[in-house]
Amino acid sequence: MTFKPLKIGKYVIEKPIIQGGMGVGISWDQLAGTVSKEGGLGVVSAVGTGVYKNRKYL
Repeated sequence: MTFKPLKIGKYVIEKPIIQGGMGVGISWDQLAGTVSKEGGLGVVSAVGTGVYKNRKYL
């Protein structure tokens, strides 16, 4: 099975796979960045940001 690239404005997502926000410490910079580097669309969650990096920024 093959998928066509997804175009959003001037951006092209090579692999039309979107990692949605999962919140509470799961879909932050590391996961979203890795998904994006692999050609998908990584989404950073805004839920539970107070527990980022083991509550370092509380």
